[in-house]
Amino acid sequence: MANLSIRAKFFLKTIVLIAMLTMAQKGFSQQSKVLDSLLYIYETTREDSVKIYTIVELSREHLYSNMKLSLEYAEKSLTLAEKTTSKRLMTYAVFNLGVVYFELGAYEISAKYFFRYLDFKKESGNPNEIAYAVANIGAIKIQMKQYDQAEEMFLESLKILRSCQ
Repeated sequence: MANLSIRAKFFLKTIVLIAMLTMAQKGFSQQSKVLDSLLYIYETTREDSVKIYTIVELSREHLYSNMKLSLEYAEKSLTLAEKTTSKRLMTYAVFNLGVVYFELGAYEISAKYFFRYLDFKKESGNPNEIAYAVANIGAIKIQMKQYDQAEEMFLESLKILRSCQ
C-alpha cells in the first residue's frame, strides 16, 4: 500500500471513518429508557436467544458511555451463546466483541474476533456477508498501520462482491 496515491489512502481512511461513525450512532440514543427496558427484558426472559440479543444491545448502548461495562456484556453474551451451540447466536456475539475491542483500541483482539466472525460467515456461504467480514478486518488492519494487509483485505472483499454480480 506504500505505493498507493494520497487519494487512495484518503479513500481508505474515509471508509474507516464512515464505518466508525455508523457504529457511533448507537451512542446517542435515549439511553436511560432504553437501558431500563433492556435490563427488564434480560431479567424477565427465559429464552437464551432473547437474553443474548438483549445483552448485545446492552453492550452497544454502553459502548461510548461505559466501555468497561460494554465489554462485560459483550463477553457475557458470547459465553451464553457458546452454551447454546447456535452458530447464529455465536456469530452475533463474536461480531459485537470485535466491535467493542475495536472501539477500545485493542486491534489485535478485535481482529481475532473478526477472523472468527469471518469463519462463521464462510460456513454460511453468503458472499455478501463474507465480503463484509473481510472488509471489517481490512479496517482493523488500517488502524494497526498494516496497510499492505489492509489493502489485500479490501481487494479480496471487492473481488468477492464482484463475483456476486
